[in-house]
Amino acid sequence: MSGPSAAWLHAHAPLVSHWRRGAVCRHPRLAKPHSASLQAQRVASWRARHTYWQPGCTYWLPCLAAAAASAVASRPPQTSDGDEEYERPVDDIEAESLAALDWPDLCAQVASFASTPMATEIILGDGLPIGETLTESETLLQQTEQAAETDLKFDRAFDLRGLLEAVQKGRSLHTRHLNGVATTMKAAFRLAEAVKGKTALEPLMPPLDEGLSSLVDAINFCIDEDGAYVLDRADPRLGVAREARHVNRKELETNLRQWVLKLRQLGASDASQPSMMRMRSCVTVKRGRQHELPKGSVKLGTSTTGKTLYMEPLPVVDLNNTAVRLDSELQALENAVLLKLCKETAKQAGAIRAALRGITALDVVAARVGHAKWCKGLRPCFLGAQQAAAEGPVRVSAMRHPLLLQRCLEPLPRTVTPGDAAFEEGFGEPLKTVADFGDSPYSTSSDSSDSEDISPPAKKPCPVDLVVPPQASVVMVTGPNTGGKTASLKALGLAVLMAKAGLFLPLVPGSPQPSLLWFDKVLADVGDGQSLQQSLSTFSAHVRRLRLMLDAVTPSTLALLDEVGSGTDPAEGEALAAALLQRLGGTTPPPLPTT
Repeated sequence: MSGPSAAWLHAHAPLVSHWRRGAVCRHPRLAKPHSASLQAQRVASWRARHTYWQPGCTYWLPCLAAAAASAVASRPPQTSDGDEEYERPVDDIEAESLAALDWPDLCAQVASFASTPMATEIILGDGLPIGETLTESETLLQQTEQAAETDLKFDRAFDLRGLLEAVQKGRSLHTRHLNGVATTMKAAFRLAEAVKGKTALEPLMPPLDEGLSSLVDAINFCIDEDGAYVLDRADPRLGVAREARHVNRKELETNLRQWVLKLRQLGASDASQPSMMRMRSCVTVKRGRQHELPKGSVKLGTSTTGKTLYMEPLPVVDLNNTAVRLDSELQALENAVLLKLCKETAKQAGAIRAALRGITALDVVAARVGHAKWCKGLRPCFLGAQQAAAEGPVRVSAMRHPLLLQRCLEPLPRTVTPGDAAFEEGFGEPLKTVADFGDSPYSTSSDSSDSEDISPPAKKPCPVDLVVPPQASVVMVTGPNTGGKTASLKALGLAVLMAKAGLFLPLVPGSPQPSLLWFDKVLADVGDGQSLQQSLSTFSAHVRRLRLMLDAVTPSTLALLDEVGSGTDPAEGEALAAALLQRLGGTTPPPLPTT
């Protein structure tokens, strides 16, 4: 065996990409290729200064770890000079850590319990809000706790954003659209009343303008409760016009039926009912028999075979003209009412948007409550610094990984998508049914559900106790392959994130309340991170993530390292792991690596 080369020290100790003989060094201060002879000189020089290897030893001596740790600590700051790779924006290690811990999949679980497309869009798009301070996380947990005791109903609360854009551009909308405005604002008023006096929930719903109440009253006065038509009371002329149209239609229908019966008796037609052509009521007559109708009757069209003519008998021409005129007048009166309501809606657009934000915020909280009830979660609590020092920063007993637990519980509800109850579809009712796992990007599982599946329920995942003892500088998770080390590491990371986001933790019933120190960040190096697009091997990806983690850690950061130092020569990886743990163990809460 041999010790690390100078190239290794330049590449790994400062945690930059590995370079070999003749390769371009990725360190910003060493941007030129190094020849083999130059590397040999540096190796000899370094070995003369450091006696780090003894023949026959199978472990790294402490001096090597100390040297590597010193190199890590003295690593020069990144600059924009040199290699093109360093001119790119610094990767978001926090976002990568969330992905590595499967946080987006957990958010998809929670999104299944949202009642509106707006809340689903936020949860699946930006992810659940995570508290940036201890106070924010405490508030999120309090919101979930209070919402569990509050009747939050989102019946007929629709996404009005597209509608508001339309009315502000001067468009006149359908009665169902305006009825959707009224029902959504009713839901807002109902929710505002429900959260009144709830210290954590009430601030989520902004004060509702009096103009919104007036708008709802105006819409309900003019449009029926199903949003099907404009009521007569919306304009006195509507009732008069509709009565006149009714009388005219009755007379027109009676007249046409008489002609249909007469033509049938004469053998000039086989039809038993009047027909419609070019929006005018008429009768059908066999070709060559149109002389059976009075002179002056109007031909409206011919059948595709040419054997049948659509004729308007002379006595009904005036009745048809009257029907067309009355329909036009009635449509103009209804449009005037709708346009007036649309203008009033446009005036209240700002207040409506504020109400929508409140509905959405409360729906996100309600989704957290639904998730807690689904997995029978228990509210976590945050420890103070002194209490964490005395009892340990993490005490979570018998937790089950929420993603592994999913297959053992009731099917998740179907996720509401932007296509449900869409503005373009006239606000059809959103679907909230038993899980429907399809190919939709909003699905929460790739498996399809089958109502006839009688297979036994899956075995629940083994619970794990997540306990970090007090005064520990490093907590090493060891065990055999497939022993659950990585799953336990992810479970801890998700537990911390869930607590920060106001989610309850899925524990075995009867477990004590979980307690955690509040961590400002959860950084994780889990998975190989290999990327062909970025020309990263498995080990290079690990080194890259570790470098970014060292840049981002603070004294309040939880660092999770899966198989730290793996993917390279065991001796070199062991030194790298020792250096990292010495560095992290002195600047953060206890890092948790796995072997």
